[in-house]
Amino acid sequence: MDVLIIVLVRVVALSGERIFLHFLGEDESGLVTTTVAFGGAAVLLWALACASDQAGLTLRALLPSIVYAGAFALYTAALSAGAVSTVSPWSNLSVLFLFVIAPDYGWMAWLGLAVMGIGTGMLTTGTKTEVAPIWLMIGADVLVVVARVLDSGHPPQSALMYAANLYGWVTVWIAGLTLALGQGRGVMRLLQRRPQWALSAALTNAAAYLSLILLMPHLPLWVIESLGSVAALIATLLGSFWLLEAPGWRKIMASWLMSTGAVLLLLGHWTVGGG
Repeated sequence: MDVLIIVLVRVVALSGERIFLHFLGEDESGLVTTTVAFGGAAVLLWALACASDQAGLTLRALLPSIVYAGAFALYTAALSAGAVSTVSPWSNLSVLFLFVIAPDYGWMAWLGLAVMGIGTGMLTTGTKTEVAPIWLMIGADVLVVVARVLDSGHPPQSALMYAANLYGWVTVWIAGLTLALGQGRGVMRLLQRRPQWALSAALTNAAAYLSLILLMPHLPLWVIESLGSVAALIATLLGSFWLLEAPGWRKIMASWLMSTGAVLLLLGHWTVGGG
């Protein structure tokens, strides 16, 4: 599959995922929401792997799955508890963290990083509410960076098999914790209450992670992660004008700057010989 097509799939999937997780988890336990959304994605990935004769077991996904379980739980809790347009842009911090780990010395990449930093600064000075969901998203960013590095350390022979295994293990950890805390009935109740959002969240989750694994052999981690900035802008606009969350010029401008920075990072990578 062409890299640009996978890039487009990832942006669309990440944008939709944020909206669907918000609808699915509104007024619901973050743990229950995570179990439903990511458990559904695991079922879809395993079904696709079986249908394409790529099903199998791999231990490579075990360690990353533990870190991802924590990241997904925080990510879902943040989007469930806070306004999408306020919380979503903070997922861009993972791009900055990954860039610091493996920087690109092209001028366009550094310009993109600076523009994203300005956007983050605008959010920092302009956000006065929903502090707890923002911190949850920042915590998710840190864990995502660790998990991405673990993912890239052992490139899988089959992206689909690896994705199915990882999401399967994530579901084991999250569902186990959900049951241990006595919230098992909440999973069934949420599936009955919001089946359409459960399916939508599962589809976009599965597509987002599978596209990540498919892109890893072709693009640096920070370039792949920067696609989330474009998705964050789309989610911010949808949250502001479709979900009728308080838009605020500062919030939208910050998202535009972050997305512009992401585009510069991408252009810098391809222009300086990375793609």
